[in-house]
Amino acid sequence: MVERAFPGFEGLKETVTVKEEWYSLKEFSRAARVLLVMRTKEMEGQPYGRPDYPLAWAKPYGAGRVWFNAMGHREDVWEADYFQGMLTGAFRWTAGQVEAELTPNLMQVAPKADELPPR
Repeated sequence: MVERAFPGFEGLKETVTVKEEWYSLKEFSRAARVLLVMRTKEMEGQPYGRPDYPLAWAKPYGAGRVWFNAMGHREDVWEADYFQGMLTGAFRWTAGQVEAELTPNLMQVAPKADELPPR
């Protein structure tokens, strides 16, 4: 799932396939607007035997803005146009240069995100 209405995400396809170093994240804020979801169904290995979870999200924090993206561990990801677009859009949003829809959506797009794989 990709939230294409967020600044910098407009040009992304519904599915982005990337060779990347992934972390099995947990404990997501219910106040966040999820922008990118890790689909684990076809991934191999025990760490990915879990429900889908957010890779990128944004949320207000007091008078500020928080944006997170778990990608960027490989040089080819940093060089990719789609990733540079995400970063540019996020920088513009966090600087207050553009606005975005921030209605929390975690429970709609990744309702079991906090469930980790069995040990």
